Amino acid sequence: MIVENKFEGSVWQSAPVSESPVVVLVGWHVFEVKLPCRSERTRHFSGTKAQDGHGKASTPIVAFDPATRRGMTESGRVYVLDGSEGLEVNAACAWDAFVRVNRAVDIVDVSAEIKKAMGQK
Repeated sequence: MIVENKFEGSVWQSAPVSESPVVVLVGWHVFEVKLPCRSERTRHFSGTKAQDGHGKASTPIVAFDPATRRGMTESGRVYVLDGSEGLEVNAACAWDAFVRVNRAVDIVDVSAEIKKAMGQK
């Protein structure tokens, strides 16, 4: 997955899963989208990485455990939803870049559903 930094105009590749197997998101959202290369809709984590404050958007989610707040994506990376729902500027930029680069359409914010499953209001 490629993410574009809107402020500097640069584009970079995500670190390999072997180098960054777990990502903790401190401000997050979960979006469901339709990607042109898939017949089914997919869900994606987006948020601010606790490790460095950078924004991050994930590959499609394949599993999520609301009790542990952990989810795994197609890449094999594990995401931990820490803190509260909400996108800060870096995360919003990463999500916008994901949508643009991957030509995602019919975007639905399903964060409230995820919060409810985790027992949050």
